[in-house]
Amino acid sequence: MENSEQLNEFLETEVKHDAKTLHGLFEEQAKHTPQQLAVIFGEQTISYEQLNQKANQLAHYLQQMAVKPDTQVAVCMERSIDLLIVILGILKAGGAYIPLDSSHPEERLLLILKEGGTQFLITIDKFKKRFSRYQGDVVLMDKEDEIKKQSTKNPRSNVNARNLAYIIYTSGSTGTPKGVVVEHRGVVDYSLWFAEYCDCQPGERIDFSSNHAFDFALTTSIIPLMLGLTLVICADKIKKDPRQYLKYLNTHEVNFIKLTPSYFRVLIYEVKNKHIDLPYLKKIMLAGESLFSSDCSAWLALYPDHILYNEYGPTETSVAVCLYKIDRKNIHRLGANVPIGHVAPHIQSYILDENRMPVGEGETGELYLGGSCLARGYLNNPDLTRQYFIQHPFNPDIDAKLYKTGDLCRRLIQGEIECLGRIDHQLKIRGFRVEPGEIEICLIGHSAIKEAVVLAANEEQKETRLVAYYILNDSKVELDSTELRQHLLRHLPDYMVPSSFVRMDSFPLNANEKLDRAALPIPQFTASQYYIAPKTHLEKNLAQIWSEELEIKPIGLKDDFFELGGHSLAAARIISTVNHKLGKDVKLYDFYSQPTIAHLASLIKKAKKKGKRRVINKAFLNATQFPLSNFQLLLWLADTFEPKAKRLNIFARKRFEGRLNIDKLNRAFEAVFKKHDVFSYSVSKLQPLQCLQKKIGFQVIEKNLESFSEKNSEQILESSIQELIEYNSWPKNKYPIVVRLFYLKNNLTELQLCLPHMISDDLSPEILLSDLSSFYNSAIKGHKTVKKDIAFRNYLLEEQTYMQQHINRDLKFWDDYLKDAALFAFPTEQVVHSPQNYQFSYSTYREIPEETLNSFHVFCKHQHTSVFDGLCAALMMALLNISKNNQDIPEAVYVNRVKSTRDNPDYDSTFGGFLRLEPIKLRINKSSNLTSLLQQVHESVITTHPYQQCSDLIKLANISTFRQKPPFIKNYVIKGVVWLYTTIFRSVKLDRRILNLCGRLGADKKNNFLVNMNVQHSFLGNSHKRNNSNIFGFETRKIRDYHYDLLKINNLLDVCFLRMVGSNAPHLIISANLQPAFRALIANEVIRVMRECCSTQ
Repeated sequence: MENSEQLNEFLETEVKHDAKTLHGLFEEQAKHTPQQLAVIFGEQTISYEQLNQKANQLAHYLQQMAVKPDTQVAVCMERSIDLLIVILGILKAGGAYIPLDSSHPEERLLLILKEGGTQFLITIDKFKKRFSRYQGDVVLMDKEDEIKKQSTKNPRSNVNARNLAYIIYTSGSTGTPKGVVVEHRGVVDYSLWFAEYCDCQPGERIDFSSNHAFDFALTTSIIPLMLGLTLVICADKIKKDPRQYLKYLNTHEVNFIKLTPSYFRVLIYEVKNKHIDLPYLKKIMLAGESLFSSDCSAWLALYPDHILYNEYGPTETSVAVCLYKIDRKNIHRLGANVPIGHVAPHIQSYILDENRMPVGEGETGELYLGGSCLARGYLNNPDLTRQYFIQHPFNPDIDAKLYKTGDLCRRLIQGEIECLGRIDHQLKIRGFRVEPGEIEICLIGHSAIKEAVVLAANEEQKETRLVAYYILNDSKVELDSTELRQHLLRHLPDYMVPSSFVRMDSFPLNANEKLDRAALPIPQFTASQYYIAPKTHLEKNLAQIWSEELEIKPIGLKDDFFELGGHSLAAARIISTVNHKLGKDVKLYDFYSQPTIAHLASLIKKAKKKGKRRVINKAFLNATQFPLSNFQLLLWLADTFEPKAKRLNIFARKRFEGRLNIDKLNRAFEAVFKKHDVFSYSVSKLQPLQCLQKKIGFQVIEKNLESFSEKNSEQILESSIQELIEYNSWPKNKYPIVVRLFYLKNNLTELQLCLPHMISDDLSPEILLSDLSSFYNSAIKGHKTVKKDIAFRNYLLEEQTYMQQHINRDLKFWDDYLKDAALFAFPTEQVVHSPQNYQFSYSTYREIPEETLNSFHVFCKHQHTSVFDGLCAALMMALLNISKNNQDIPEAVYVNRVKSTRDNPDYDSTFGGFLRLEPIKLRINKSSNLTSLLQQVHESVITTHPYQQCSDLIKLANISTFRQKPPFIKNYVIKGVVWLYTTIFRSVKLDRRILNLCGRLGADKKNNFLVNMNVQHSFLGNSHKRNNSNIFGFETRKIRDYHYDLLKINNLLDVCFLRMVGSNAPHLIISANLQPAFRALIANEVIRVMRECCSTQ
């Protein structure tokens, strides 16, 4: 009998809207009410006619790009009128839109695009960098002028109700988000049913404040435009402040809102504390979580004329399938849980037992849904589709399906359905679907974690919190919650990051030896245990600045900067941003001494206001010749003081599968050169100046090795690498870059390029290759206008201006600070005095075990310092250990830290050499230990920071070893140079005092060595961001690591920490004219110090 009734219900509830599409309904509405207000966003408004015309222009543009029925088009934008234009435009073109949440981690967004094979993306310039590795076609909605030139008439797309409307990505238990593929017909049916059930009237104002990346938002975004309603868009900053949100509802006379029960409770708390009249608001829809009758009662007690709706529906069933109306008339009849109501007329619902047989009235079973509402399934996942979209057991049609919801439900006496929970572990957090399995897989992806379990900790009728339990691979390793949060936030949205992390030695098992989830301890949540929210405007601004730099959300008042993974460059960037945004003059030592937002906020309040910003010198920016930068001047002078030194080059290589169009590649290089005018600079041999060249030639050098064996090809490639590394002929009238393209067997190609260090740093190849790939991929359509990047010129101007303004102060500081600092002396027998006379290798490579590096990161966090500072202390400790038998150890030694000066976001994508030397002084003796040295490094960084922007020559020349008077002849040479540059070459504008100091650099160093330490960005950063998986649209291939001499300068001990291009393995490289065995001894000792400090912490 039950089966027969349910089948009859199925047959009776079929509703046919096969001719209807979402954009078709909108076009009808625009034709019917063209002048009616469609959208309000702040001061902006747009009518239905205007919205339709703008969407039409985009649709025509997309059709020209080959968008047709069922073509996937991703959208990553903020809530705005343009977002609605884009979604409507995609639908009108025939495509299916994929909404992306711009707040999600970059890796997750790129994964969604890759998994779905999405070839088109529409975004805005603000988010462009987040998709630099995306190889599909990108349309910048706020930059593409061609769209405005298109027709405003409705396009033809041949789309019908069975074509795709959108693909929504939800959490997946396998660790990968799954795309739910939804057709027009189900959403159209929902729209018409929603309009009727909720008595929507044309002209009603509905709030659009929810996340458009989830189908929750369809009710308040696209669907109202099918019905003649007026959308009012709410900014995120307003929605986050309940008081401001309530005021916004009144200001804009909003009649209808849709919220999650969690946010509904926030509003209840707000209006209970301070009542606010809401005369325009009439209806509130609540969805995404279980709704409690107590919350409804509390609201209706304050606003008795309001109508509440409890909505239920999985993404797989086109927004929603059930609605239940709550008002002052029926609120008293409800139990604790509010029912989800009756299903819509176009839906069939079945509550079935484990054998998929119907249960009786009031009995509990799993809810199954069928009808036109059903999605096609999961994108590119037929196995999962078959698991959840099962053959309809009560319909003979072979194509009929039912969706297995996983929700436990029962049918009440009046026919309403009540939802009682889940049969699996799926959760809803703030309205978002969460699969704990996805979080567990991400946790296990951490190298230190062996097993992980994620549960929900529910306090009765309060927000669900996630708790993660984990077991470590090594019980001796320390792993704090900050590190785990940071790891998860790189891969998951913030709502999927647990509130608490519990370390366990083992997981409890039940009698069947399976995990006993009920036996896992539930931690006590307290506001101060992990997260204390910023309260004041200043604190919130600081939290936002930290969050943007560290890519971590949320950041609380008491969170320690170093425990969040901060380092010195990040600190410098944050200071730059604080000073820029807040108009303050904050020093680095303020930041280091108070590494929490709470303390930093109190210091900022006391800090002085910055003076007026310097007016940009337009004459300088339009000049054809420029002074060398601080670091460039050092390289230029190397010819004078180290004439036998090899010139310094930056080398890069990429191997990929595929062949390039050489004409397109050459055009792409020309576009790169046009964008970054530093490629047009020519450095004079007589004067420290760089001049713009006008007529410059360039050609990629091609070499075909397809006929060579793999062994011979590798030999030729390595020979080429060695040539490029030692390349020193940079002729005029040619761009300072050498590019070679090798064609290998099996359709492989290798790109090698060489750049002079004079115009580049270790980040420059990454910037060049990223721009090159982008320009190459767009060359097929013809290059758009290339915007010239003059940030490096700005950098030169700011650096020169600063040095001139502060030279007296800086000369005095460094003369006093370094007067007793000596170079490091090594045993005579270990120094190779004339390496140029025979074949000599300057560099020794040693791999640092990943576990050693990871543990060293933890050690530095416990010491509340950066890894950069920690490596500096470890290096000096190692040198001290090696030299303990030396009776002539100086009291104070000197080490140069090669530092990136990309501490301004404006320089992020600029090609150039953004570097300087930052010397620090350490007092050492035979009883020094790593902790004491680390403290000295930390203090020295703080002490010297205000003076580090001065000329590197001033710093170098004030070392005590260089203070001796130069030999007689050399002294007269220096005097001649000073006269030359202050009399003849006046345009250079070198200060006489700096030139006089240069004489010190010519002093006889004997066995004394300068120590330079360089930690490249790849060593500390996320290596997977650096090693893009493709270039020019081709998959990259792994290449063998190649060892070569990084530096060939005598009496300079260069210590470099980097990750190898091929293996990505962390390495320590020691370069100097020292015996190879002695260099190896230094490298091994540094690694031993790192390992030992970790094992004793």
